[in-house]
Amino acid sequence: MSRYFQIGGVYFYPQKNEVHNEEEVIKVRPKTSELLTVLLEANGEVVSKSELLETVWNDVIVEEHVIFQSITELRKIFGDNRVIKTHPRKGYSISVPIIKKTNTSNNCEANQINTRHNIQPKTRLARKLSYATIALVVVLISFVTVQNHFYGKEPLADSGTIMVLPVTNRIMGAEHKWVRYGAMDLLIDNLQHQVKSLVLPTEMVLETIKRSELANKEFEEETIHQLFEASGASVIITQSIAGFNGEFQLVYRVYKENDVARGVLFADDLNTLFSDFHSLILTSLGAKQRKVPSDYQRNFANTLMASAIDETQIGNHQKAATMYRAVLATQPKNLLAIVMLVKSYVYLGEYVQAEEIATDAVKFIEQNGDIKNLGRLYVWQAVSVIQQKKSELALSLLNKAKPLSQEANDRLYLANNSRIAGKAYLQLANYEQSRKEIAKALSFYKAIREPYGQSSMYIDLGELELALNNIEKAKIAFAKASEIAGKSRLKQLVDIANDWLQKTAEVNTNL
Repeated sequence: MSRYFQIGGVYFYPQKNEVHNEEEVIKVRPKTSELLTVLLEANGEVVSKSELLETVWNDVIVEEHVIFQSITELRKIFGDNRVIKTHPRKGYSISVPIIKKTNTSNNCEANQINTRHNIQPKTRLARKLSYATIALVVVLISFVTVQNHFYGKEPLADSGTIMVLPVTNRIMGAEHKWVRYGAMDLLIDNLQHQVKSLVLPTEMVLETIKRSELANKEFEEETIHQLFEASGASVIITQSIAGFNGEFQLVYRVYKENDVARGVLFADDLNTLFSDFHSLILTSLGAKQRKVPSDYQRNFANTLMASAIDETQIGNHQKAATMYRAVLATQPKNLLAIVMLVKSYVYLGEYVQAEEIATDAVKFIEQNGDIKNLGRLYVWQAVSVIQQKKSELALSLLNKAKPLSQEANDRLYLANNSRIAGKAYLQLANYEQSRKEIAKALSFYKAIREPYGQSSMYIDLGELELALNNIEKAKIAFAKASEIAGKSRLKQLVDIANDWLQKTAEVNTNL
């Protein structure tokens, strides 16, 4: 015997952590599922935040932001903010009719779902055949696309890349420090699910800001122009939040290369504020809003995590690494903390440490089926081992990562994959294969308009030409790298490319 709830036209199965509607079955995170169950059992009565924390998170010490995270996920699932009502300074309640039901068998449940969706067996078979036909066409199209991509023709550039910047947080109080990166990460995740354009992942946004030496600067007109050049983005979104519970304000700007849209939103609580802002942004980008599985983590909704990111931004990698470790002591599955810790150790030159952390993280991600993050961790694992000259191991890891990144359509990490493979083959003196991987990576970076990646690949190409003693070709590659980096104000890469040009000139003189 199992129970389930009918909430309007949606069905929630607590034992399965699933929400069923007419279009799809949506998996719900266990803690979010528990929170929804508590609200439903209250049957419309207000449940306080303290009661939710005591009931749902009684096994761990957490802050109130975890409630906000789960409420946001549920509102995305239901597609209607009115289902869960916020009562300022009191708590939350379900504001639509609730029907509690009980199934005596799994067959009964299956029959009810079939009747509810009005799907007959023959119809399902027909649909499966139709989907199979469509899938075959997609495979054929994908094959042709891959052939064109890897055998000389560059892929079409994306219609645009979107960059969401950290929030200018003017809310008083340490308990809201998480907003700077948490609200940014929340919007990035929402956009990645619902727009076709490439949305730069959080870690890439932070890396671009750091490379541009803008970590401690306000995001004004001049810095926005610099970020357009450094990132290759077509759209940049900024947010500034101020106020207090009962009266929050969000001032936003949506920059395009020759235009900027401005506006302000008001709300009594942060949940509503972010939900309204996300709806506005999606509408302005012409995106069709839809329900998506809400199994992602909110990794920045943590004060210590926010402080660690600040240290990373100003180059204090040792201090940042200590903080990321502290975060992971209480949140061992915080994937972004893991990735940032691995990156910190890579920056510090502690490659064995980086490899060990990435290897341990891969083990539990393999179990939960998180394709995108698993692919990314394999890539970072490869970065750490290639620095130790373990080229064959790096290639093995990249081979594991590639199909995962392809399945997740993670174009940035497909580019990174080819870049690292190119370095591995160069270490192995397999120059022909190294050139192919460099060409693939360069093509990917051009497609997503990522100038840092493009400049880096020309440096890698120059190194390859030097290994083959093609001095003039090496000069051309390094000069191209310097040119691209200069246009995008990537001072670090300009210096690296120019150093290589000088070394190349010295080699030529010695010859």
